[in-house]
Amino acid sequence: MLKKLREHMRALEKYGSENVDEGARHMFRELLVGDKLNRAGYRLEFSPNIEGKTPDWYDEGSHLIIEVFTCERGGVSELEKRVAQSIEEKVTKYQKIIGTHSVSFVVAVHGDFVACLDFEDCEYLIADHHLFDRFPALSGVIYFSENGCKSVTGADGSTRRKQLYSYRFIANPSAERAIDLSESLQGP
Repeated sequence: MLKKLREHMRALEKYGSENVDEGARHMFRELLVGDKLNRAGYRLEFSPNIEGKTPDWYDEGSHLIIEVFTCERGGVSELEKRVAQSIEEKVTKYQKIIGTHSVSFVVAVHGDFVACLDFEDCEYLIADHHLFDRFPALSGVIYFSENGCKSVTGADGSTRRKQLYSYRFIANPSAERAIDLSESLQGP
């Protein structure tokens, strides 16, 4: 994890443009999901090597793999199509591991506010592209996004702003390995 963070920081220092920090933004979103679920009792390991592949998160004890996707602004195709295609690619990439290890597989989608993908859009694209019907190996989708910020006072009396996030889980009713992360994603 530290190696990846350092690589992103060096790239940002070298090139110094807004677009170069895309990797850092994606990694930050990966960390948000892992932190949220680990605080709820999971023991997610970051980027382990499983049969030559490195999912974003893996909890061996609960048999759970999570891949995170940040929906960025721009792109060459329609936003919903891009998100659906990314989910399809992630499921396909891990299909063999999902079956071999009997794990629940979840894709977390960050709806970047600039890209204008909200929870309802995420539900719509899952239904419109028949992702749950076509991919029973997909146990569900976590949708998460910024939902405000608050002032936080530190021990030294200084005040800073803290970004707040909301998380919602969409379970696949046709999942081969069902899981419900709804309760684990509640609260701050």
